[in-house]
Amino acid sequence: MTQLSLNITPCVSYDPEHFVVHHGVKEVLNAAAVLLTEPSGAVPCFQILFIQGAGRTGKTHLSIYLSDLLAKAGHYPHLVEATKDLKLSEILVGRQLTPADTFIVDDVEDYLAAQQPGMSGDFVSFIEALRVVGAGVILLSSQAPEAFPCDEHIRSRIAPGVGTLLTAPLESEVPLLLRALAHQRGIALTDRKIEFLERRLPRDIEQLEAYLDRVQYISHITGKPVRFPILGDAL
Repeated sequence: MTQLSLNITPCVSYDPEHFVVHHGVKEVLNAAAVLLTEPSGAVPCFQILFIQGAGRTGKTHLSIYLSDLLAKAGHYPHLVEATKDLKLSEILVGRQLTPADTFIVDDVEDYLAAQQPGMSGDFVSFIEALRVVGAGVILLSSQAPEAFPCDEHIRSRIAPGVGTLLTAPLESEVPLLLRALAHQRGIALTDRKIEFLERRLPRDIEQLEAYLDRVQYISHITGKPVRFPILGDAL
């Protein structure tokens, strides 16, 4: 398979309606079920979920899907994109937290990788503020907790939520994923095109995305619509 170096930024649009609930994400949704319980009338109970999945396995799209599910279940989801300089505790300043609040922190590995021993105060303050009111937090990471340099104050608070893995889809689910990933990039694939690609592409999401990015790139530089010649050139 020829690899092209892309010099354009792919335009990717995420929306919950086009998220594919494939085999590799079902464990995550089962683990999240307790967070999706209607909060009204329930005894406040803090919940934490640490979702681990390799890079480019759909964690950002999953975060948006989970946010939509939580909202429909009567929660107030807050999406947070983590960085090494993020101050989680500052996100809570001025907020009146309730048991219905759930914070979804994407790319949390960037934040945790910067938390050296002795720098746990920010994370601990964030978690304890949620614990007091019985709110929830979902952390999405490309790495396991043991990969980070943080101290036991952070590790002990993550530990109850660890164990949920985002894994690969089944081979039979590739057509659905291809259609959804293409839709994110504004590419419409007919059934014939899906069948053509299904026989030639792996089921790895990262490779599927890389292929569709090449399709988008070739279409962009040639000014031609996405038809079979371009689909073939991108392989």
